[in-house]
Amino acid sequence: MKKILNYSLFLLILLSFSCSNDDKVLEETKPFHEVVIGSLNEALNFTILPDNMITNTNQTSKEAVVAFNDIVKTTSQIVDFLKVPKTTISSTITDKKESFNWLDNLFGDVVEVNYAVEKQLDRFSFVYNVSSGNLSLDFLKGNTLLDENAGVFIINEGSAIGALNWEITDENIIIELLFEDKTTLVYNKSDRSGTITSEEVIYKWNKDGKGSFTDNSTNIPVVKTW
Repeated sequence: MKKILNYSLFLLILLSFSCSNDDKVLEETKPFHEVVIGSLNEALNFTILPDNMITNTNQTSKEAVVAFNDIVKTTSQIVDFLKVPKTTISSTITDKKESFNWLDNLFGDVVEVNYAVEKQLDRFSFVYNVSSGNLSLDFLKGNTLLDENAGVFIINEGSAIGALNWEITDENIIIELLFEDKTTLVYNKSDRSGTITSEEVIYKWNKDGKGSFTDNSTNIPVVKTW
């Protein structure tokens, strides 16, 4: 994966999201760690393509379905890391901070997880640290706004850094993954239409599952439909 510029940049991206009214106050009925992933986790459960697109035998349509599923799967895997298990070794909860400690299996190795979520003025900030022996790594860290409608998660694998930026609006679920390439999904919640943009490639489909593929990497754009 290519390195992403820096953490401060993603904080600026987070604050630029048109996601919440400054006067809106979160009704604190959920633990902090549930707020961090709440809206995104719930949205992923209802992110489904139109039936006609799923069953379409056209090769381009199949490729669009694969691209869509890859985005949803990657995002779900990141969210799953931040789900606190019932088998925690210890936990500390105050009105400003929650912290949890447990053992987990990460990429085939048993590691100790230290997960802390802190409430700040306009967001919840978290650090998901993994350690084994003398090695320690902030594997995940990021922010979710108080109204749960936008967040920035930074993934650090030691030698490379990636990111998940997300926003839930009244109409759309917007997911942006930054790893080797930048890939963005804009999914309409009401009719299941959407677009996937990755570098020079664009998939676009309507509520009926009909769509198009555009490759702008050549002098003459390549367009296919299904």
